[in-house]
Amino acid sequence: MRALPISSTLKSEMISHSTISMKNRFVLVDYTFTTKLLKQIDVDPSLPIFDLNSIAKFAERSERYQKNDFHIETKEKQLFSTYSSGEKKWAFFHYLISNDPKELVLLNPFDSLDTERELRLKSELQKYQNRGSITLISTEVQDCFEQISWDKIEVFNGQISTPIANIQKLEDYSQTSNLKTFELPLNKFIANQKDIQTIFELKNIQLSYGNEAILNRINWTVEKNNFWQLIGPNGSGKSTLLSLVIGDNPKAYGQDITIFDRPKGSGESVWDIKKKIGYFSPSTILSYPKRKSVFDMICSGFQDAIGMYRKPSDLEVQSTQKWIERMGWNSLQNRYLKHLSTGEQRLIMIIRAMIKHPALLILDEPAVGLDTQSKSQLHHLINTYVEQSESAVIYVSHKPIGELRANDSIVLKKTKSGSISTINPPA
Repeated sequence: MRALPISSTLKSEMISHSTISMKNRFVLVDYTFTTKLLKQIDVDPSLPIFDLNSIAKFAERSERYQKNDFHIETKEKQLFSTYSSGEKKWAFFHYLISNDPKELVLLNPFDSLDTERELRLKSELQKYQNRGSITLISTEVQDCFEQISWDKIEVFNGQISTPIANIQKLEDYSQTSNLKTFELPLNKFIANQKDIQTIFELKNIQLSYGNEAILNRINWTVEKNNFWQLIGPNGSGKSTLLSLVIGDNPKAYGQDITIFDRPKGSGESVWDIKKKIGYFSPSTILSYPKRKSVFDMICSGFQDAIGMYRKPSDLEVQSTQKWIERMGWNSLQNRYLKHLSTGEQRLIMIIRAMIKHPALLILDEPAVGLDTQSKSQLHHLINTYVEQSESAVIYVSHKPIGELRANDSIVLKKTKSGSISTINPPA
């Protein structure tokens, strides 16, 4: 497997970047890009930035705000903290626009948005360009959409920029390298429960918040070694559904739920459940201390807690070192997470979720913020993990991921009476 992190390979002649006055710019970057590099692409870092960190900081100050203040269509007012990741992004964009800025700087603006909201955001940006300038920084070639009149398109590799003549020329940068088979350093005796057959079973799940129906008669069974995609638009209840399994939602009690071969509420604690689960979502990065080394953060996956609260065993240290070597992160292992890009942090937290070889691995939008080649590598890693492990794996996204070799998919569809589900076999 090619070592990560990866800088984009530039195929045309490199030139030093100089400040150029322009209206609309598109800058293609790789997943190691951070906002600390804004000055290197001549972007004023004091400008309002539309990115996940800004949204997270805004959310901390916005607990008192409710949905109608952010132009999200709903019958019920709801705290900002309870929005899905896509809803938060959509709401924060409207907050920025309401202040009538003369310039917008957007970093991966379409990540975490379903197809409908992505099209609506593109339409909003198309309108905005008539009254302000846009700098769109993205790891995705397709984010350079034709409805914007781009004055400059460029590729930035972390040090220098290369100007690109037009959108069509960007396609050269979306090609992926050949992916090789490799063996993962799995410890099959740590968290994997060999006697478990049914990971969880949900029967006729109905859930509402106030008068707003979220889930409507959901039935879903996940067995040992299954690989599922959980698919649905923003606000369809994907995270709510998983919270019933993970143990974080008190509304799970009273529902017909079996987890790890035991009825929910039959005496198990939340920690009994969590020790059998590996979990990643983009929001988990915000919950963990950034002043931890890459090594310590990955190794803490054995402890089912935020941080390291006991000295790791020799076996845990050895396993962590093997994973770091397998991922090509030897040069990163002593660096603090806060010094890495969001994309790098996510990959590290995904390995943290895998390291104990849990009975159930949940990956909630794990590819957000990664460039095309890194996404392909991640999906190859997940496919390999499924083949070589005994874990059940659930991959959460807004649309089907063709690179994944999932057994089945469950698709949530929003209705007035709550989201309903459809089980689809693999194509």
